Amino acid sequence: MTNDFVAALEEAAQLLAQFATCASSNSRKWNGVAYAAVSEQRFDPNAAIWSSKLSAIAELLSGQEAPISDRQAKYLSRTLFGGMSSLNDLQIDEAHVGPQAAAVNEELDRLRSVLFDQFRCAFPGSDVLPGRS
Repeated sequence: MTNDFVAALEEAAQLLAQFATCASSNSRKWNGVAYAAVSEQRFDPNAAIWSSKLSAIAELLSGQEAPISDRQAKYLSRTLFGGMSSLNDLQIDEAHVGPQAAAVNEELDRLRSVLFDQFRCAFPGSDVLPGRS
Protein backbone atom coordinates (compact mmCIF):
# COMPACT_ATOMS: atom_id res chain seq x y z
CA MET A 1 0.00 0.00 0.00
CA THR A 2 1.11 3.53 -0.61
CA ASN A 3 2.08 6.07 1.98
CA ASP A 4 -0.89 8.15 0.81
CA PHE A 5 -3.28 5.30 1.65
CA VAL A 6 -1.79 5.00 5.14
CA ALA A 7 -1.91 8.79 5.57
CA ALA A 8 -5.61 8.81 4.60
CA LEU A 9 -6.29 6.03 7.13
CA GLU A 10 -4.50 8.04 9.81
CA GLU A 11 -6.39 11.19 8.86
CA ALA A 12 -9.74 9.38 9.10
CA ALA A 13 -8.73 7.90 12.46
CA GLN A 14 -7.81 11.35 13.77
CA LEU A 15 -11.07 12.84 12.47
CA LEU A 16 -13.07 10.21 14.37
CA ALA A 17 -10.91 10.39 17.51
CA GLN A 18 -12.61 13.62 18.57
CA PHE A 19 -15.70 11.53 19.40
CA ALA A 20 -13.74 8.89 21.33
CA THR A 21 -13.92 10.90 24.54
CA CYS A 22 -16.61 12.92 26.24
CA ALA A 23 -16.50 16.20 28.09
CA SER A 24 -19.21 18.11 29.87
CA SER A 25 -19.56 21.88 29.57
CA ASN A 26 -17.73 22.39 32.88
CA SER A 27 -14.82 20.05 32.07
CA ARG A 28 -11.24 21.23 32.12
CA LYS A 29 -8.15 19.77 30.47
CA TRP A 30 -4.46 20.33 31.23
CA ASN A 31 -2.91 22.33 28.38
CA GLY A 32 0.68 22.16 29.64
CA VAL A 33 0.40 25.32 31.69
CA ALA A 34 -2.97 25.29 33.41
CA TYR A 35 -6.33 23.59 33.36
CA ALA A 36 -8.34 25.16 30.56
CA ALA A 37 -12.02 24.91 29.72
CA VAL A 38 -12.95 22.53 26.92
CA SER A 39 -16.02 22.53 24.76
CA GLU A 40 -18.73 20.00 25.44
CA GLN A 41 -18.13 16.75 23.55
CA ARG A 42 -20.46 13.77 23.24
CA PHE A 43 -19.02 10.27 23.04
CA ASP A 44 -19.82 8.18 19.95
CA PRO A 45 -18.93 4.51 20.44
CA ASN A 46 -18.86 3.75 16.71
CA ALA A 47 -16.47 6.63 16.05
CA ALA A 48 -14.26 5.45 18.90
CA ILE A 49 -14.17 1.89 17.53
CA TRP A 50 -13.40 3.06 13.98
CA SER A 51 -10.74 5.51 15.13
CA SER A 52 -8.96 2.69 16.92
CA LYS A 53 -9.44 0.21 14.06
CA LEU A 54 -8.18 2.63 11.39
CA SER A 55 -5.16 3.55 13.51
CA ALA A 56 -4.30 -0.12 13.95
CA ILE A 57 -4.66 -0.85 10.22
CA ALA A 58 -2.47 2.16 9.33
CA GLU A 59 0.17 1.10 11.85
CA LEU A 60 0.25 -2.47 10.56
CA LEU A 61 0.43 -1.41 6.91
CA SER A 62 3.13 1.18 7.53
CA GLY A 63 5.29 -1.44 9.24
CA GLN A 64 4.80 -4.11 6.60
CA GLU A 65 7.67 -4.45 4.15
CA ALA A 66 6.19 -7.20 1.96
CA PRO A 67 3.39 -6.55 -0.52
CA ILE A 68 -0.16 -6.94 0.74
CA SER A 69 -1.40 -10.50 0.28
CA ASP A 70 -4.71 -11.30 -1.43
CA ARG A 71 -6.10 -12.36 1.92
CA GLN A 72 -5.13 -9.04 3.50
CA ALA A 73 -6.58 -7.14 0.53
CA LYS A 74 -9.88 -8.98 0.88
CA TYR A 75 -9.98 -8.18 4.60
CA LEU A 76 -9.29 -4.49 3.91
CA SER A 77 -11.88 -4.45 1.14
CA ARG A 78 -14.61 -5.94 3.36
CA THR A 79 -13.67 -3.84 6.37
CA LEU A 80 -13.38 -0.52 4.61
CA PHE A 81 -15.68 -0.76 1.59
CA GLY A 82 -18.00 -3.72 2.18
CA GLY A 83 -21.63 -3.57 3.20
CA MET A 84 -23.08 -3.21 6.64
CA SER A 85 -20.64 -2.53 9.46
CA SER A 86 -17.91 -1.38 7.07
CA LEU A 87 -16.35 2.07 7.13
CA ASN A 88 -18.63 2.86 4.18
CA ASP A 89 -21.59 2.45 6.53
CA LEU A 90 -20.35 4.84 9.24
CA GLN A 91 -22.14 8.16 9.76
CA ILE A 92 -21.80 10.39 12.80
CA ASP A 93 -25.27 11.13 14.18
CA GLU A 94 -25.95 14.86 14.37
CA ALA A 95 -28.81 14.31 16.82
CA HIS A 96 -26.37 12.59 19.18
CA VAL A 97 -23.10 14.54 18.87
CA GLY A 98 -24.31 17.90 17.63
CA PRO A 99 -24.04 20.13 14.57
CA GLN A 100 -20.34 19.42 13.91
CA ALA A 101 -21.39 15.94 12.74
CA ALA A 102 -22.40 17.27 9.30
CA ALA A 103 -18.91 18.63 8.55
CA VAL A 104 -17.30 15.48 9.93
CA ASN A 105 -19.50 13.29 7.73
CA GLU A 106 -18.54 15.35 4.65
CA GLU A 107 -14.84 14.99 5.44
CA LEU A 108 -15.31 11.29 6.15
CA ASP A 109 -16.98 10.89 2.74
CA ARG A 110 -14.01 12.61 1.09
CA LEU A 111 -11.53 10.37 2.90
CA ARG A 112 -13.51 7.23 2.01
CA SER A 113 -13.33 8.25 -1.66
CA VAL A 114 -9.58 8.81 -1.40
CA LEU A 115 -9.12 5.43 0.28
CA PHE A 116 -11.31 3.67 -2.28
CA ASP A 117 -9.51 5.24 -5.27
CA GLN A 118 -6.08 4.40 -3.88
CA PHE A 119 -7.13 0.86 -3.02
CA ARG A 120 -8.56 0.38 -6.51
CA CYS A 121 -5.27 1.59 -8.04
CA ALA A 122 -3.30 -0.81 -5.84
CA PHE A 123 -5.41 -3.77 -7.02
CA PRO A 124 -6.45 -2.98 -10.61
CA GLY A 125 -8.72 -5.54 -12.22
CA SER A 126 -8.94 -7.43 -8.96
CA ASP A 127 -12.07 -9.12 -7.65
CA VAL A 128 -11.19 -7.86 -4.17
CA LEU A 129 -13.32 -4.73 -4.34
CA PRO A 130 -17.05 -4.77 -3.80
CA GLY A 131 -19.24 -2.36 -5.73
CA ARG A 132 -19.21 1.21 -4.47
CA SER A 133 -22.43 3.16 -4.19
